[in-house]
Amino acid sequence: MGTTVFDVTAFGAVGDYDPTTGTGTDCTAAFRAAWAAARAHARRLNSDGWLGGGVGVYVPAGFYRVDVTTDLLHGGDETTPVRGLDIYGDGAHTSIVYLTGSAFFLNNDNNLGFFKFRSIGFVGVTGNERLMRMFSKGSAQAVDRLDVFTQNLAQLYDISGGATADSCSHVLCNDIQSPSTTLPFISLDNPQSIQHTFLACHAATYSLFFDVKGGGGINWYGGAIHVYPSAQHFIKIEGKLPDRTNVGVDVMNGNFSFTGLHFECEYPAGVLKSSAQAQMVFRDCDLMIMVDKAEEPRDPIGFELIEQGMLTFDHCSLALKIAITSTATTSGTEPFVQVNDCMLFRAPEDLIVLRPGVAKSGGKGKAKFTNCRGLRHSLTETFADISSADCYVNYDTGFDRHARTPNVVCLQASPENGHGLPDATGVSFSVAGGRAFVYMIKIINRAATAQVFAVKGPSGAVLAVSKPGHKYSTVMCDAEIGAPEKLSVVNLTNHSFADGYVLVFYI
Repeated sequence: MGTTVFDVTAFGAVGDYDPTTGTGTDCTAAFRAAWAAARAHARRLNSDGWLGGGVGVYVPAGFYRVDVTTDLLHGGDETTPVRGLDIYGDGAHTSIVYLTGSAFFLNNDNNLGFFKFRSIGFVGVTGNERLMRMFSKGSAQAVDRLDVFTQNLAQLYDISGGATADSCSHVLCNDIQSPSTTLPFISLDNPQSIQHTFLACHAATYSLFFDVKGGGGINWYGGAIHVYPSAQHFIKIEGKLPDRTNVGVDVMNGNFSFTGLHFECEYPAGVLKSSAQAQMVFRDCDLMIMVDKAEEPRDPIGFELIEQGMLTFDHCSLALKIAITSTATTSGTEPFVQVNDCMLFRAPEDLIVLRPGVAKSGGKGKAKFTNCRGLRHSLTETFADISSADCYVNYDTGFDRHARTPNVVCLQASPENGHGLPDATGVSFSVAGGRAFVYMIKIINRAATAQVFAVKGPSGAVLAVSKPGHKYSTVMCDAEIGAPEKLSVVNLTNHSFADGYVLVFYI
């Protein structure tokens, strides 16, 4: 509670709004008057040269209607910011402000520093309302939210400007975005905005939650995220990211970490799309997809790396696919995915999707799986090791004889082409450089039938045999293949077609 308190009811506010009938006292003028009185009181000089400190605008328990056809509260036009103003109530579900309009509840044009929302709720009546604008142009800003509930707002923050860092912290908040909005819930376009922390917060988003065009440093600990199909992604990262040493210099890097979260994405929405040279980490997260029965044949893309960036999963449950698009031909600049100690709900090579930029243009991209485990074809079966050690999958469509990581070729595919794996189907296996060394073959039997498939080398020797009734069968090989030579896929059971395909990993 602020040292000096300005109660909105003392200025004429009445918390009698009925959201069912849409009737109640218009408290717009009262909120503005209480805010003006608080700012006027806060204009006193502190020892550090800032104005303000210890001033609270109090919203007692009740439902209040305010109009935001135009911005309701302003930071003012002082050249020196007011610091320490605090808007708070008696609880996120007891002191609720119902907003009507499409402007901001608070427009902070570089005039408020170290600002707080506490124990209060905000609900949008039309779904077009926005909570706060933060614009930096010379002074540091910060906003804290503790026990705040928002529902049906089009936008939580619009953060822009530059030159000076700003930060946001959120604790025990619950935010449900308006289903009708096309705005990002948090628009971040300040390259010096470097610290955004969420602790035990929950959110549901219908568009983007984070649209990062400049800035970064987002850290989220605990909570649950629900991403509706219209959202496409939870976070999109592009443009200018923080350079903490050279103000105004565009440096394509940034850190984004999410720890202990449960992500639910409704098809076709995903979690992440990044075209920046950013470092993104998911630790101890459940990354799941909710697919309607009619959508089951489709494969959901949860994460997209475009041209660059590093993405790490550590001790996660991972069911969403990861797409890589890159035209980079120089090692060290391509997208890189690291998956450590995770529970995979599909095979490693099934989790990676190559976009045309990689598959057709000679681009590079890497995925490394370490100590991951996965489910077999039946949920009643025990867990099986997918990788007990480091396993690189290097999606370099060129041939590098000295590479320590494998390339991949798909011999037959189904059901994409309407066919399966017929008996004794020879497939050309062409490599540049003359020869290739096959070190692993994976046979995917999508339907997990009792059929048994074998992959034979040019000499007729059996290189790999699938396990009957298993979706994934992996065999380590030590075979040298010349170019061009053919491998054969043989059905050892009944010579019928199957719903599956074969992947050959080679160096």
